[in-house]
Amino acid sequence: MSFLISVLLAVLCAVLLWALLTKLFTLLTCGHADLTRRVDDKIVVITGGNAGIGFETALDLCKRGACVVIACRDVKRGEKAERDIRKAVSNAKVNFMPLDLFSFKSIERFVSAFASRYAKVDILINNAGIMQNDKLELTGDMMEQTLQANYFSPFYLTKLMIPLLEKSQQGRIINVGSMLYLAGKVNVSKLADLQNDISGKNPDVYSDSKLLLAMWTRQLARRLTGTGITANYVHPGLVKTKLVNSNSIIWNLFIWLAAKSPYQGAQTSIHLAIHPTGLSVSGGYFQDCWNLPWIRARDQAQNLELWNETERIIADRIAERS
Repeated sequence: MSFLISVLLAVLCAVLLWALLTKLFTLLTCGHADLTRRVDDKIVVITGGNAGIGFETALDLCKRGACVVIACRDVKRGEKAERDIRKAVSNAKVNFMPLDLFSFKSIERFVSAFASRYAKVDILINNAGIMQNDKLELTGDMMEQTLQANYFSPFYLTKLMIPLLEKSQQGRIINVGSMLYLAGKVNVSKLADLQNDISGKNPDVYSDSKLLLAMWTRQLARRLTGTGITANYVHPGLVKTKLVNSNSIIWNLFIWLAAKSPYQGAQTSIHLAIHPTGLSVSGGYFQDCWNLPWIRARDQAQNLELWNETERIIADRIAERS
């Protein structure tokens, strides 16, 4: 028995040491956006800006003088985020507007309402995302929730916002993804079947959605060449948000010890929103404020095929609604 206890203690110590070393590595390598740069009166839309990385991004940009629109589904949380920012930043220019990424109709209403209030958008940050690999459900548009929220809806929202981004003349699109895109598996020819599959046979749907987001970002950047609009992909790192909550005590302990804070996780999104790099680079993969090489999503033909198939699927869903 004493031997078993000794082994368990040794394993626990090893896990704690690993977590602490990971935490130290995170602190040493975590990128930091330039604290001196201002973005006065730039109009910024942040999906999921009510909590976590999105809220920290919204708060930081408001401190820099931006006019921030928090776009999220939960009205109470959105309004609370707006109040919290106004309390933290005197004369903050921040507004909540409802946006449900489970609904293409909601996206259309959001863009229409936004265009009636603002003449342009300078920065669009597709930050919102969900992870529910163990509970696959369909949205009202008859799409698997994770794929619609993490990929199809950002695609459609961005498409509708392009005319407003063009009016900026220096528009920036920042897609918050994940390094887990490396684990994604995508067969474009079967995308129509994947997006409405809730059989539970696809436990890696989150990784798949982030690979789709990466492939789309690459093709989007190519299509925007010459327009003055850039599009880049961000891996924020492992961040302590609701996205990584678990019932596992060991996992939660690891997250508490090793993960970034939401403020730290927001730094790369902020960097791309405020720094000249966000305008000089398009189609990039950014982590800890560094532009790193793409490992996947480099097949231009496949990215184009995905774009065309995505447009067809969304058009079909909207036509079915009508």
